[in-house]
Amino acid sequence: YEIVPVNLLKSEQRSDEYLKINPLGGVPALIEEDDFTLCQSLAMIDYIDHTYSGVGLFPENPQDRAIAHQIACSVAEDIHPLINLKVQKYIAEELGADDDAKKKWYARWSREGMAAVEKMIETALLFRTRRYAIDCRYLHCAASLFHAQYGRTS
Repeated sequence: YEIVPVNLLKSEQRSDEYLKINPLGGVPALIEEDDFTLCQSLAMIDYIDHTYSGVGLFPENPQDRAIAHQIACSVAEDIHPLINLKVQKYIAEELGADDDAKKKWYARWSREGMAAVEKMIETALLFRTRRYAIDCRYLHCAASLFHAQYGRTS
């Protein structure tokens, strides 16, 4: 595979070239050799899990799989939309939020969301007799994909 960095701080995701890949202008994007393209993290994880043998991104046990998916959905649907760069930019430019207000917004929604995720993991661990309720590789992969945009700032 080839990694192609997209600098969000320079708005490279808004270029005409990138919008042909992902009309929403988000990252990451997965492009296969036959030009099959996916632009949502959960869809990518599911596709990779079903397409490449031995990867095992999702737990095999149906209950563990559901718990892992629930946690990933919580990040993707409840936390990430409120803290992503697009929203940060909007509240600054359209609503006049200064850096301090943006930091408070980010901290509030991150804290609340991650506290809920931690509670889900704690509950799942109490429900299970084995040491890990969910496959940590899945959560690490999901977190990496959801927050890929924050990894590169220059």
